[in-house]
Amino acid sequence: MSQYPPAMQPGQPVSIPPVPRTSGLAVASLVCSLIFCIPLLGLIGAIMGIAALGATKRPGVRGRGLAIGGIIAGVLVTFLWIAGVVGIAAGFSQILGAADQPVNAFIADYNSGNDRAIYDAASADFRKSVSSAKLHEILEAARTQWGTGSKMGTWEMMTGGGFNVNINNDRMEANLPLRFAKAGPRKVDWTFRKENGQWLMTGVRFESLTYDTTQPVER
Repeated sequence: MSQYPPAMQPGQPVSIPPVPRTSGLAVASLVCSLIFCIPLLGLIGAIMGIAALGATKRPGVRGRGLAIGGIIAGVLVTFLWIAGVVGIAAGFSQILGAADQPVNAFIADYNSGNDRAIYDAASADFRKSVSSAKLHEILEAARTQWGTGSKMGTWEMMTGGGFNVNINNDRMEANLPLRFAKAGPRKVDWTFRKENGQWLMTGVRFESLTYDTTQPVER
């Protein structure tokens, strides 16, 4: 018996196996998942990797390992982004929590026109430097021009101009955007000093006017 394959007959077609190719989806999946500096790109990479797994089941299509790598990297990057955003939001909420009580009280009294309550809740130094009548004049002008105000949500403040709350021992500075009925988002600056466990207002910047007897804020 001959050990050689039978000779091809003249005119018989030659069968050439297809050249294997790498799935473009698999490559794109891994690339997208590794660009972790762009939000949601990792999630897109993971979805593309899942689609690429199906494509690599067809004959002549390679890249299964790339697709699996893209899925793993995409899921990991997406998880890190979510954890980072949640952590940052929680940190901001904790910082804002210190300013909640005095700022909320100020806004409630401002909206109701109870300027005397704002004055009485201020520090003794503030009351020495600004009369009740003068404070009422300032706040009444703001109400006339801007209308009532309300605090913005944490995410809205993070994405719409920012905010700052700085606490140094018994002193707190709060620069927060408020949404006013007539004027839209506007920033108001407060300074507080802690006395007997309570934050007392020592200064407020409303419009272009500043009243802070301990640390004036310059425009």
